[in-house]
Amino acid sequence: MGMMLCLLPACNASPGAADSEDNMDEIAQRVTEGSDFDDSTYNNEQEGAEYTEKKAEESEFIGNWEAASDRAAYLYGNLNLQVKQDGTWKANITEEDFNGTWKYNGTGITLSSEIINCDLFYTDDGVLNFRDADYPEDILVLTPVK
Repeated sequence: MGMMLCLLPACNASPGAADSEDNMDEIAQRVTEGSDFDDSTYNNEQEGAEYTEKKAEESEFIGNWEAASDRAAYLYGNLNLQVKQDGTWKANITEEDFNGTWKYNGTGITLSSEIINCDLFYTDDGVLNFRDADYPEDILVLTPVK
């Protein structure tokens, strides 16, 4: 019985698993060797990044924002967000349109909808960040759309 349990993972490996793993390594290498990995603008996106959330006024979140880093492109394709003063928001994420409402949460704002739920918050370095409720470890930096 113990021998069968040890062999089970080997039997489940698909023939293309190595190819798939090589492909993922190649994509990750392009992202990390690419353009903005060393750009200090995106320090909060790095694994293990340390930052302190800073209390901000509601008005500081109003406007058009985008996640323009290579990491954001890797995770979402695109992330464009409009936060409106009337307590609503709309976004285009991975080429899909979304909208919902937002509420002030004491330090930042929480965006809610049927699918997208996240927090926007500023850090002590003045950077606006996006934290998806489903993947809170994947912080993305938002910059103003010009």
